[in-house]
Amino acid sequence: MTMTAAYPVGRIDEALSHFLGSRPHVCSTVYLATYIKPIAFQLPNGAMVMHAGPHGYMRLPKHMLQLCLHESLHGFPGSEQAQQLQDELRTSHLEFAKQYKDLLTIYHSGPEEYFVVGAEAYLSVMLQLRTHEECIQYLNSLNGGMPLSLAIYERLRKTNPDSKPAWDGYGQWLRKELLDAVSNR
Repeated sequence: MTMTAAYPVGRIDEALSHFLGSRPHVCSTVYLATYIKPIAFQLPNGAMVMHAGPHGYMRLPKHMLQLCLHESLHGFPGSEQAQQLQDELRTSHLEFAKQYKDLLTIYHSGPEEYFVVGAEAYLSVMLQLRTHEECIQYLNSLNGGMPLSLAIYERLRKTNPDSKPAWDGYGQWLRKELLDAVSNR
């Protein structure tokens, strides 16, 4: 399926480029597979492979676009620094350390998943792929609930930092927010 036929993918590309402070590979072509794990992944050329799920699972193009948005956020500039600060938070917050371990071992997600999901929720509202209520439900149910992602989403919504003239990308913003959290522990 060519995504540009279902939604103006250029709008996602533009929003992601501004939000990340760099040009990501936004998927414009999606290959549906009968079975893959993980449920979706991006190919080097910007295309994406996605598990179609049971009949009716990917019933709307916006569901595919939500996954494309999610996968396009992985590897964002500054992700490594954010993960280092996340590791510092885990050492002082036992409940978060347990949630993080579950995220990796039970749900088989990567270490940057909290950051990706929080940003995805924020952008999906801006791009009209989800409502605020759908995002809250998503953040509270995905992988057993993702409180750090919810906190990131709420902070982004409250401050709208990407609308400020000095915006230099999500990775830089996230690093500053996590530094504040680490220093306030």
